[in-house]
Amino acid sequence: MISASTLNSELINKIAQDFAQATSLAVVVVNIHGDEISELFNFTPFCQLMRQHPEHSGRCRMSDRCGGLEASKKDQLCIYRCHAGLTDFSIPLVIAGHLVGFVLCGQVRLSNDVELVDILNVDDRWQDDPALVQAFRDVPEMDYSRVIASADLLKLIVENCLKKQLNFVVIKDNPSQNDPAQASRAPSPHDGKMKKALRYIDAHLSDELRLEDVAATLWLVLNLPFPQLIILLKRGRVPRLLTEQILLTWRFIFILLDEAMAIHRAQTLRFGYGSVPQGYRSLAMLVGLLFTRVLLRYQQMSTALDIKLYQGDFHL
Repeated sequence: MISASTLNSELINKIAQDFAQATSLAVVVVNIHGDEISELFNFTPFCQLMRQHPEHSGRCRMSDRCGGLEASKKDQLCIYRCHAGLTDFSIPLVIAGHLVGFVLCGQVRLSNDVELVDILNVDDRWQDDPALVQAFRDVPEMDYSRVIASADLLKLIVENCLKKQLNFVVIKDNPSQNDPAQASRAPSPHDGKMKKALRYIDAHLSDELRLEDVAATLWLVLNLPFPQLIILLKRGRVPRLLTEQILLTWRFIFILLDEAMAIHRAQTLRFGYGSVPQGYRSLAMLVGLLFTRVLLRYQQMSTALDIKLYQGDFHL
């Protein structure tokens, strides 16, 4: 495994600074959690004020994180609009098959009307601040074709220079020497499976997807306890946002099955499937009730999270 903290920060800063000076665009390199691992180059006063603001800084980092995640889905650059309406683009930084971070660039207003991906819901609360509004108006405009040309150039630099020159350290299979929490954890019978899975991920992360790979992944998911699967995803450097989505999806699959079985059992006891016409009516009622029951379960879960002072992150 590769840690973003072990990358050659001097080289990263040098390339980011030169590109920012050549294109007049803002550049920053972040890890998979959206935290900066390079200096902030050529940032606009508007973005500096937003990142210093206690209410808006979190949305800025979330925008960086989601923009990088969108780019990593297809392993190619992604041009998008941030939550404040500025145009950015992101390039995934994959070293030896490991996603270690993203190169983010942009902070411009487009001079022509182009439909782009809105990476987060637009948040216009910053417009209540006159200083931020004036700073936004001072953000330079750029033609979309120039943005594309800059993005293509940065992608060439990342692919042919940055990735080849970066120094990295491969973390050993046994992390207990560096992690006190891991050292104190009792050994699990599934540790061997997890190590084999991690070695497989390391060796085949950049390979083309095959039917055999899908079948192997499905077998692993169905046979590995979910807490161990979450640990495996964390060690595999899967983005936290994607891990949380998998956690919620997995939870609601079982909620859906549980509610469907309960409704079907009640209908069967009332002879709801005694004939074909009755079966069709019962099935239609099941689908309608299932949607309502799942929404109620979702509301109950949301209430429980609010009571526990949920702040937007699961403790994985």
